[in-house]
Amino acid sequence: SEVSGNVLKLLVKIGDKVEVGTELAVIDDENYQLAILESAADIERYSAMTTMQEQQTKRYRSLLRKKQVNRATYDKAQSELKSLQAQKDAAQARYDRNQNLLGKTVIKSPVSGYVDERMISVGDYAQPGKALFKLIDNRRLRAKLPISEKFFSQLKIGQAVYLNNPFYDVAPLKTEINYLRPKIDQDTGSVLAFSVFDNPSIESNAPDWKAGSTVKANIILHTEKHAVMVPTQALVQRPLGDVVYVVYRNYVKAHKVVTGIIENGMVELLQGLSPGRVVAVDGARFLTEGS
Repeated sequence: SEVSGNVLKLLVKIGDKVEVGTELAVIDDENYQLAILESAADIERYSAMTTMQEQQTKRYRSLLRKKQVNRATYDKAQSELKSLQAQKDAAQARYDRNQNLLGKTVIKSPVSGYVDERMISVGDYAQPGKALFKLIDNRRLRAKLPISEKFFSQLKIGQAVYLNNPFYDVAPLKTEINYLRPKIDQDTGSVLAFSVFDNPSIESNAPDWKAGSTVKANIILHTEKHAVMVPTQALVQRPLGDVVYVVYRNYVKAHKVVTGIIENGMVELLQGLSPGRVVAVDGARFLTEGS
């Protein structure tokens, strides 16, 4: 609120859709109406006094030329005229200010969106700086992404981010890192990355992306053009470590491997397998050396 007074009406409820300029509430404007009348009266009074003083100053100027009054008398009249003009200007400024405040007794929405919370009730006293409503603008969203501190040195502004909505079957949304919090959260051991993006579902009014919802994010830290990937079902744990069974002509052989990232049902093999090999997938965990 930019004005003070008792709340007379609430014009919206939680969940209502609002546009820029939608009236939200009405605050008692009696004090501002009275202040306008008072400043208008001051303007009229000082205008009349200024007119009279202008005539007096003009008369003293004429008498000064004829040397019928001294300079001090004329200077005093001129000083009083300037004082009255200043008081008139101040009254006009008070009038304009109160007119402006009167227009703000009807609280209007500054954005288009939805009413998320009403922080006042009818009869409450509103005052400047006190929040009255919480509005949500779904047209532009910001994803807050906590990322393990071990990746901090690899994060960069402009880095590609793929957002996934875990509750709706929608395609990943490509955005980017817009800014990073410069310190590590000591409680969680993570750094916060932020991605700001236009809501792709705003035109269709689909519930795919909403403020406050949960998202999962994939950030591309490094691209390996010649990575060796196998289905996760091909990876088997044995006493010597992780292995995959490579298929030869009529038998299989276990290859000990070192794994990397897992993505979309595939696991990266950093060591232990060269490209082009055929590996067992279905039933791999039932195999033994030489099967």
